[in-house]
Amino acid sequence: MKILDLSFYGKLTKEDRIIFNKIATNKIGEFNNFIDDLSKKNINNKYWWYTAIPSRDSLVTPFFFYFIAINFLKHKKKDLATYNHI
Repeated sequence: MKILDLSFYGKLTKEDRIIFNKIATNKIGEFNNFIDDLSKKNINNKYWWYTAIPSRDSLVTPFFFYFIAINFLKHKKKDLATYNHI
């Protein structure tokens, strides 16, 4: 049974981990721009600024992980039918 577990603590195959990590490396700038745009839209929202997302450690948040997971799914869209469970 082929499973694609993209939960925060999920386990990926070695091949999928390599792809996931490569995407993460390549998408850091895009993610930072995304966070900058969100921050500009939330400049007066104190609740936004209290979260970990706009902090300097945003790359270690689950938000970054799921941002990369979405891009991973886009990358693997042709192969998704080969998984029994996603």
